[in-house]
Amino acid sequence: MRIKESFGRGLVSALRSQFSSPAQALREIVDNAIDQSQGQRVHIELVITSEKIVVENRGGRGMGLCDLAEFVSWGLPKPRAEDDFGKYSQGGKAAMSYLGDSYKLWCRRSETSETYCLEDHRMLASSEPRDYGDVHPLAVDLVPEHLRTLERKAGFVRIEIGDLDSALAIDEEKIRKDLAAVYGRLLRRGRITLTLNGAAVDPREIVLDHAVEPVSIAIHREGLHIEGFAGKLARDSNRANMPKPGFSLYWRGRRLEEGQWFSGSGYGKGSLAAFYGEIEVRGWTPNLNKSGFIDAGSAQWIEIGEELLRQAKPVLDVLRTGSDTTHVTSRDRRLAKQVQRDLATVMSLLFGERVIEVEEHKLKKIRLVKDGPSEERVKNREGKGPTSPKKTEEGDEDRTVKTERIIPDIPEIVIETWEGSSRAETREDKGRLKIYINKAHPAFAASSARYAIAQAAICEMLRVGGGIESIDDYSLHVDEALASWASQVSTEDDD
Repeated sequence: MRIKESFGRGLVSALRSQFSSPAQALREIVDNAIDQSQGQRVHIELVITSEKIVVENRGGRGMGLCDLAEFVSWGLPKPRAEDDFGKYSQGGKAAMSYLGDSYKLWCRRSETSETYCLEDHRMLASSEPRDYGDVHPLAVDLVPEHLRTLERKAGFVRIEIGDLDSALAIDEEKIRKDLAAVYGRLLRRGRITLTLNGAAVDPREIVLDHAVEPVSIAIHREGLHIEGFAGKLARDSNRANMPKPGFSLYWRGRRLEEGQWFSGSGYGKGSLAAFYGEIEVRGWTPNLNKSGFIDAGSAQWIEIGEELLRQAKPVLDVLRTGSDTTHVTSRDRRLAKQVQRDLATVMSLLFGERVIEVEEHKLKKIRLVKDGPSEERVKNREGKGPTSPKKTEEGDEDRTVKTERIIPDIPEIVIETWEGSSRAETREDKGRLKIYINKAHPAFAASSARYAIAQAAICEMLRVGGGIESIDDYSLHVDEALASWASQVSTEDDD
């Protein structure tokens, strides 16, 4: 049988541009494997190396000669089972061309003995349809050894993609997490098994906070059926493969997208970052690469979105009103690092330009030098006590001397929560001083987070640094440091 592509190769470049990541492209090839299941359990193996990507499925109907002819016919309508993922007859081929420039495909239809092979070593080079010529069954010794003994009733397809695009930087762990999330429901139902580089892919587990009662979601319109749930993610229990806040949308058991709010961008922030829901959708049509629905943005989409959020309101209300304001967020940690960098400049400006590093008690410290009045009590260079004021040649006291103080090097600032009235503490951790800021202190919530961190850190550095004799002197130094800090940082609102 002669096999030839039905569309021009110019279509390949256009269709491959629909993908934004290797994970998205691999999903399309896995979808094809699932569509060949014929209601049976299908085993899918993925192997990713620096030289090639292999996707092999065993079980189901596989592919025969006529199937191969359909495979290279871009966009050709073909009969589909009710639970098939493929709709446009282009995704798998476009995905292969996105990942690499060559492929080799072996296949066998279930209940047959003939194995066929197609290969193309320049998918992107030619603008003309590829003529594969007459395709005949392979000799047994040309079939991959492990597939020769596969039982007759099981079909198979093995695809090897070569000449990989080096710019893709394929990350095996990201691929594993993506497969676990996208196909988690099908893995749990036993419809498929997945392995990546020899290790089983387990479905992603979503852990909800049982303190917040989940709500059921059910919407039924003419031709549209949506069912699922909404709840609160358990803190710290989903970090291994964290879902995006919002709704995850499923179609025929396969996740199409997650983090969908059906509305403005204000959702998914702050306390609502713990909101999570899953809905199975029947009646909408997936887009070309199955990353969402073509119905997005329609009048019905907006209407359904409003109804989904209405049904999820009990969970949303709890999150809005019962959020834990003392929970340390990634934003808090980013602000702490920024304040730490700002204070390195501020403290040197406050105490003078000369910064001398010394080692004292195995803790790295800096000596900051500032001009000051002679009547101040000062420490000598060894830090052993006050020195006498210097005299001029005429015997009069010099009214300006060098004031030396030793304060900790600008240490790491750590945000924590604890009970008690202290706003900040300095602690030693593995031979290094760190400043801990108490987010549970009322002053933290009453002011901007960045200002609260900076003020507490400055006060703690001056307290630990010593050399300040009166509360007035201490307050003066705090005020000077805060003024200097405020002039250095951006005036943009923290939020």
